[in-house]
Amino acid sequence: MGTERPSFDKVVEEHRELRDMIEKFRGFLGERQPDIGDEQLHGWAASLARQLETLHDKLFLHFQEEEQVGVLEELAEQFPRAISAIKRLEDEHGQILGEVRNTVTASKILAEGKPPSGPDLRDRAVSLLDQLAQHERVETDLMERLHCEDLGTGD
Repeated sequence: MGTERPSFDKVVEEHRELRDMIEKFRGFLGERQPDIGDEQLHGWAASLARQLETLHDKLFLHFQEEEQVGVLEELAEQFPRAISAIKRLEDEHGQILGEVRNTVTASKILAEGKPPSGPDLRDRAVSLLDQLAQHERVETDLMERLHCEDLGTGD
């Protein structure tokens, strides 16, 4: 260890891309959600579903990459006191993907003009983005700390 970390660099770059995607998505969600019966509802809900599907695909590949290159495993080795936090992050991968899929389904139901069960769809999507942003912040922080310590530049 102690030189270039291309897998970490790639994952950190993907985190930046995800942050950009989340911010763009937040802009869309800042618009008013049309009401049931509003002629703009179908377009809004269908657009939400498409954006969520794109997010799901990006997250699936991103989480798969993190797990296949052993980034989280190496973090656990380098930060043994953080093993429970790292395990929690890894467990969140499936939970986040499941919530994205559930929100896609609710979006498609709403696009048909039917109210989905559960909380307001816009609020649900905002909450999902908040959870994802927090997840990626924690991962990025751990990876950057590991990289600094590995290079001997950490505190």
